[in-house]
Amino acid sequence: MKSLFTANNAWVNGRELRRNTAIVVENGCIEDVISRETLPTDLSAFSVHKADFLFPGFINSHCHLEYSFMEGRLPRGDSDFDTWLNAIYMLKRDLGDAEYAQSTRDGINRSLAGGTTTVIDTVHRAAAAPVLADSPIRYVLFWEVIAVKDEWAAGEMGRLEERFAMPRGARCVNVGVSPHAPYTVGPELRRLLREFFGKHPDVPAAWHLSETAAEFRLFAEGLGPIVDFYAKRE
Repeated sequence: MKSLFTANNAWVNGRELRRNTAIVVENGCIEDVISRETLPTDLSAFSVHKADFLFPGFINSHCHLEYSFMEGRLPRGDSDFDTWLNAIYMLKRDLGDAEYAQSTRDGINRSLAGGTTTVIDTVHRAAAAPVLADSPIRYVLFWEVIAVKDEWAAGEMGRLEERFAMPRGARCVNVGVSPHAPYTVGPELRRLLREFFGKHPDVPAAWHLSETAAEFRLFAEGLGPIVDFYAKRE
């Protein structure tokens, strides 16, 4: 059965507001956009949905849904980068797979409630992937890899290979790799990633690159709170 969405107002083609519009959808794809006045009297062949305002879903182009539980629990305002990074580290440290899965689920539900229908989600914990696969949201999943020390690199790449083999949901657009950041991907992991992308040239990649003043200072001077943060954890 086709779906019919009727709306008093509809934003069409990203540039036009139409009044009294009907949108015909079949198999998840828009088949036609017509005036509501031209609809047949008998609509029994359709699953009918009514709205006052209809517009395309938003796309969240970078998120970490598994960290939704952190809302309101991180320092804000004038806190320095080291304090903020340490707070994230402490919140993540003892969290289990069930909590990460629920946090991902909460993030998806809140995204949909706010009109976001597609997310580009950077994921570090495998528990988040089945939640995305079973959800109604469209998604691109970037598996995050982190290995500051060279002895961690082989294990991280082994986990990446396993995760690429995990089932993907029907609404999965693509799966890629996110080497977290230049300061969390050590020389050995970079070498292994070059080999990986050489074997899989069509796999997309995404980095966190110079998002804060602390990162600029790290790259420019080799100093600052990021250096201090990791020095405390040697």
